[in-house]
Amino acid sequence: QAAPLADALRALGASVLLLPGLEIAPPTSWDAADRALADLGRFDWLVVTSAQAVGPFVDRLGAAGRSRRDLERLRVAAVGPATASALRRVGLRPEIVPARHDAEGLADALGDRVAGLRVLLPRAEVAREALVDRLVAQGAAEVCVAPVYRATAPEGDAKEAIEGLLEGRLDVATFASAGTFRGVAARLSPEALAKLASTPAVCIGPPTAEACRAAGLGDVTVAEPHTLEGLVAAVVKRLGRR
Repeated sequence: QAAPLADALRALGASVLLLPGLEIAPPTSWDAADRALADLGRFDWLVVTSAQAVGPFVDRLGAAGRSRRDLERLRVAAVGPATASALRRVGLRPEIVPARHDAEGLADALGDRVAGLRVLLPRAEVAREALVDRLVAQGAAEVCVAPVYRATAPEGDAKEAIEGLLEGRLDVATFASAGTFRGVAARLSPEALAKLASTPAVCIGPPTAEACRAAGLGDVTVAEPHTLEGLVAAVVKRLGRR
């Protein structure tokens, strides 16, 4: 999934080394999602925090005897432009896409619109609980978490990227999610992780930057806006300051 970012950077003349941090797999259990899909009528809002969730969620409708038409009555919110685009591709029109593309921004944008209402939240099996906590605090009658995918340790050879890191050939490292960063860090030896800590990092948003700083990275830039295009622009700006 790094291909669009890599292609955009290569188009600007960069040499890109790929080091996958996550692979996407089905959830350990579909039970929670299937129960929610079987009783879609009780929900008022569909809130989606990742483009990754859209395909598996919609594909699972058939297993519950539902169709896409059953989603049309729901009000829809998306965490950012990429998620909104994924929803539109399956015929769903988000009415809320916050300016700040993270859980806190989404909660702020929803505000009291969820008060007294029931929210369906298809998401990763493991994710931050910030959005759930905020929506409950904002008066949601129910926030139903329905895992539709999980992030697993990637397979495959990362030798070239790790060698580039160890040899000091990287001018900047990019990270598009906190989970991806943690997955990358888990693949690295202590020596390689120390090299990464001294490499400038550009992150797509505040949670990703927070994960980087917690691991000891000192030179961390946050993209504005928190999108792929913003990430590319932040890389260009950061490299221009060398």
